[in-house]
Amino acid sequence: MKEHRILSLIVTTIAFVSVSAVSLTAHAASTSPSSLRGYYIGGNHLLWVTKKSLHEGAPQADVYSYHIRSVSKSGNTYKFRTRFTLGNTIYPTIKIRKTGYHKVRLVGMASMHKVTKAHYYRYANGGY
Repeated sequence: MKEHRILSLIVTTIAFVSVSAVSLTAHAASTSPSSLRGYYIGGNHLLWVTKKSLHEGAPQADVYSYHIRSVSKSGNTYKFRTRFTLGNTIYPTIKIRKTGYHKVRLVGMASMHKVTKAHYYRYANGGY
């Protein structure tokens, strides 16, 4: 019986160490998660997330395109480390919090909901 306890203690210790090692070696992804990809509108704001880029702007105004360098997740918040070139190259970090099944929130801005491509472009061109 004592050997059985020692063996179960060793197996538990090895399992704990292997799980801890896996969580320490997690790397950031270089593409956006498929659950976030799509078109979002709300609060006089536009967001379009593709596999390798993120487009953010306002209806009937400028839309800025960012190239995604890496994506990391902490809870429900995704940090997009991006590259933006307009004359100079800058490297902003954009935080997006997933608040519902089809809702996201750009941290510091209004909440947005997922829509179809047709609805996105109608909102972008007409503002409604």
